[in-house]
Order: sequence, then structure tokens, then C-alpha cells
Amino acid sequence: MEGNYWSDYNGVDDGSGSGKHANAWDGIGDTQIPHPATSYDFYPLVYAYTVKGDINGNFVVNILDALILSNAYGSNPGSPNWKPCADINKDQKVNFLDAMLVSVHYLEHFP
Repeated sequence: MEGNYWSDYNGVDDGSGSGKHANAWDGIGDTQIPHPATSYDFYPLVYAYTVKGDINGNFVVNILDALILSNAYGSNPGSPNWKPCADINKDQKVNFLDAMLVSVHYLEHFP
């Protein structure tokens, strides 16, 4: 189970997990945190909710997000430069649609 944000999670999102947790930059922690309840979240979200287009999770859409997107531009899950976090619209490719989302939300921040 996964998908909750833990404010004290200090694991990594570098693809060092196994199976679907072998994806770096997907926003889900790759360091499994044991918990006594079997239905608990073992792989928490790396970032709390932020604004659409905030690829690096720093709560603002800025040039850093644009740089990450540009490095992943044209990629898909089989590409060496694939970064799932840059696929903002989750269509399995980083393209002009994702770039438009960064552009439309540029300088927006949360909160």
C-alpha cells in the first residue's frame, strides 16, 4: 500500500526499491518503512500536495521544474531520460502538453 504523505519520511526516491518502486522521481518513496499494521502505507509520498507543474516538489513552479522537464522531454517509460514526475498529465510521455502545464502554472506556489 502507498500514497500517503509522511512529514517525517526521510527515505529516498531514487529508484532503489524493487518492482514498481524501482522508478526514480515518481514521487513515491523507495525506502520501505516497516509498520506493524499490515494495511499501512509502506511507501509514502515524497512530497505533500503542491501545485500542478511543480515537478521537484518545492511548492512553486519555476525554472527548476522547467529544467527537469527539458531533460526528460520526448521520453516515455522505456527511455533512459524518463522521469515519471515530469509526466505531469500522466499520459506515459513527456511532451508539449507537460511543458504547457509548467508554462500555464509558472510561478504559482502552494500555499
